[in-house]
Amino acid sequence: MKKMCALCVLAIVSALACIGCVETTPIRYTTPLDKTQMERMLRSGRNTIIVNAFTKDPNDGSIATCAGRSVELIPATERAAEYTKIIFGSVEGGKQAGGDFNRTVGRIVADPDFQARFETCDSDGFATIKNVADGEFYVFVGAGGYVYGGKVNVRGGESETVILSGTAQEYSRGFNYEHWERYERRRAWEARQRNR
Repeated sequence: MKKMCALCVLAIVSALACIGCVETTPIRYTTPLDKTQMERMLRSGRNTIIVNAFTKDPNDGSIATCAGRSVELIPATERAAEYTKIIFGSVEGGKQAGGDFNRTVGRIVADPDFQARFETCDSDGFATIKNVADGEFYVFVGAGGYVYGGKVNVRGGESETVILSGTAQEYSRGFNYEHWERYERRRAWEARQRNR
């Protein structure tokens, strides 16, 4: 009887321990890092990328933006595509719950040569990244407990807006009309700043 109870206790302790089990196997990159391409794409250019990120709560409709959070701009190299696929399951980007994102990134073997640019979202949930070189880039940003990732391509001095938003049920990379007025105010302000 005592032996049976000891086995039961061991089984219960093991089961409870596994409830908190998290995959801890290190993730190693399989694609080489093209450091020269990454450095070239992070040089100063004439393009501007405007990022807006927000999450709408499906229960009460409240909106949480990326205000005060960093936006990460990463040149879309083969290594960055692999990084994006590891995190979101797609080389195009997506949406990941913040805790899952942190656990996944924590398993990726650090690469000191992997580089990015950072900008902080303002109080309206917009980040303007100026002087971006020509090319394709990934943008990552957190909003409302989620991390979003998307792709953007800029060339020839253009300004491109990327809106990363969704609810717990959806992810969309496209314009959200709820933010149209705020977006227009922001564009008008930026135009006034350029004309000073």
